[in-house]
Amino acid sequence: MTKSYDSIIGSLLTNLSDLRQFVEENEPSRAGTVRAIQQEIETLDYYMAYGEEPEPLVTETVIAGVDFSETLSQLETL
Repeated sequence: MTKSYDSIIGSLLTNLSDLRQFVEENEPSRAGTVRAIQQEIETLDYYMAYGEEPEPLVTETVIAGVDFSETLSQLETL
């Protein structure tokens, strides 16, 4: 193959971003699907760069004495 990983992943992420914007404007109920695909591709990209899965973005569920664990759980199911 003559293409580099960076050129392939770069164009893929750019096209997914364009697709997400198009879907958000034309069929907003399906935008979550595109966002989920983007997240999976970004996770793959991280793995390709560092050889490991990325750490979860949120590690603390209690902020200023308020427990957000149930809210975060609900968001994960979306």
